[in-house]
Amino acid sequence: MAGLGAAYGLEAKIAAVLAAYAIAIDGNVLQGVWSIGGPLPPQYLLSGVVGTGQGLSYSHNNYEGDASIGRNDAFTNNGDAHSLNVSKFEDVFLLGGTEDRYTLDKFRQRFHDVQQASIAYNPYFFTGLFSTVVVVPAAYNFVINLVRSWWWRYHNRVFTDAVQMSNHTIEEPSGYLNGDMFKQFFGVSGEPGSFVWNKGQERIPDNWYKRPDDNQYAAQDVVGDVGK
Repeated sequence: MAGLGAAYGLEAKIAAVLAAYAIAIDGNVLQGVWSIGGPLPPQYLLSGVVGTGQGLSYSHNNYEGDASIGRNDAFTNNGDAHSLNVSKFEDVFLLGGTEDRYTLDKFRQRFHDVQQASIAYNPYFFTGLFSTVVVVPAAYNFVINLVRSWWWRYHNRVFTDAVQMSNHTIEEPSGYLNGDMFKQFFGVSGEPGSFVWNKGQERIPDNWYKRPDDNQYAAQDVVGDVGK
């Protein structure tokens, strides 16, 4: 829970809700742990009503739902809803356009398009109150609000406003997300048409700064963005 705030600037309240739900659904509720990948190690596995500790990668229809930003629907991919679909990622990557910028509006439209396609082609499309109504659309918004670089906040004090930063302009005072950062966060290398997913190499990019602590992404922001 603390890691979400330390790494991305997510408010503690919303981080606590996400962590608690993950532990209850796919973790070890007695020890308060869960896996962001596959099943927990044997010593942490439980059974029955206290959970089996299968991890977020295998929490489809519980923690997560269909119409992901970069993953397939579980039914259409033999149950695998955690591996990155490179073609799907590329479709999102290209939304940056010639200006190399990603915005909430672009991602909201993408979510709508992907959801409609899933409904049309997946006979077992799953939408749940928490997993798809809240988590999936919020995930699209998280990409913009949590992983865009806030580098300028730490450096613009020593430059005049006339100086253009590498990821800051007067018109974009809150920083932005570009294609290079987007690829690094998703563990993707190469160029459009030849992208490669490097499983396990998803990482925080070099020279990237989190959302500042005086402007954390809070519960009201999540609700407001999902509701737009």
